[in-house]
Amino acid sequence: MRVIAVDRYYRVRDNLAAIAATLDAMRAIERHGGAQILERAFLGFAALAPPSRWWDVLQVKPDASPDVIEANFRRLAQDRHPDRGGSDSAMAELNQARADALAARA
Repeated sequence: MRVIAVDRYYRVRDNLAAIAATLDAMRAIERHGGAQILERAFLGFAALAPPSRWWDVLQVKPDASPDVIEANFRRLAQDRHPDRGGSDSAMAELNQARADALAARA
């Protein structure tokens, strides 16, 4: 069994009309082959690597203090900076992790 919950409208008949419209749209997707396209798209998303967590990138615990975050950022930046043999993408990932970490502490 499947459930389509629609409670956007104040009147029951409006919610039922929205469910009917949704079912019609889903049938049209099936009828025209759109389900295969959606299935392929979602398979592609599943194949993507999960996003890195800032604490893994910065090599700290999730509850690290801002001082620890900054210290590890500076240490890791020495190796990852493009001017020191690192890459633009590695430094960008490190910069984003630092920004996310400090935002989480704010």
